[in-house]
Amino acid sequence: MSLGVSIVISTHDRPDSLTSVFDSVLRQTLPPRQIIVVNDGGLDVPAELSDRARAAGIAFRHERLDTASLTASRNRGLALADGDVVLLMDDDGALPPDYLARLAELYQADHAGLVAGIGGVMDDPGLRAPAKRLWLALAHLMARGPWSPARCAARYVRLPAALAGRLRPARWLSGGAISLRGQVAATERFEERFCGYALYEDREFCLRVGRRRALFLAPQLRVRHAPQPTGRPNTRRHGRMYVAHWLHIVRRSLGSDAGSWVLLGYDILGASGLYAAWAAMTLRRKNLLFVLGMFEELARQAAGALRRIVFGETSPADASARA
Repeated sequence: MSLGVSIVISTHDRPDSLTSVFDSVLRQTLPPRQIIVVNDGGLDVPAELSDRARAAGIAFRHERLDTASLTASRNRGLALADGDVVLLMDDDGALPPDYLARLAELYQADHAGLVAGIGGVMDDPGLRAPAKRLWLALAHLMARGPWSPARCAARYVRLPAALAGRLRPARWLSGGAISLRGQVAATERFEERFCGYALYEDREFCLRVGRRRALFLAPQLRVRHAPQPTGRPNTRRHGRMYVAHWLHIVRRSLGSDAGSWVLLGYDILGASGLYAAWAAMTLRRKNLLFVLGMFEELARQAAGALRRIVFGETSPADASARA
């Protein structure tokens, strides 16, 4: 018997995109047990979604949040989900028809319940294959993101033969395709200090939870990502958030040991070099704006640290205040 899957879709003022995501969910060969749509935007969710879900025999729930917060939206959905497996989605990702069936089969093959969470791959059409390969090669060379100072519990799990080669230990997963066992979803929560757009809330969650629970990536599970122009920070603000949120992650989620700070510094320098190089190669001004935002935030953080040393001020507000 297949596991029951609850799907939590977080949405913010993208009714058309949400409908496309909903369509992909209703086309699943293994229908979900429950669909929960959590809306933290100003626009209403299309009214027909409820009728369509119930006509397909799927329980449907719509929740409204008064404050825009992706992390609070995810947490509300996790609290309401009752499936054996809970899949978190954004309102700009669509599932292939067999996604839930394949996801449920992976969990069922883990008879001992060693796997706490499984993530899929977000297929982003933004970069063509050669450019994407070049970007990833530069990213790895220049240290943008490959480091992780946290212990990864999944590396210590011996998977059953049925899952060998199908799952990879993951330091972090993409928030638009994270699934969790129901027992895990009932107890783990996202960091709500990352409010609003909540850049890297998925990485913070996985780095923190993944120290205690085994999280894996399933490369064969792919979600079509269709990024929408609305609801995203501008490029300069994105750069500021990159720095502020990673500083927050190291301070509060990973422990502020010297090694973490060295690795973070290497990551930030690598990221700034990567975007500067990409700007030169593509002649795209927005990549330079990203670097400018990064250095603006570094200057702000340095000024705050100096004030604390000289005047004994309290620690700065959480990174989420800048989200």
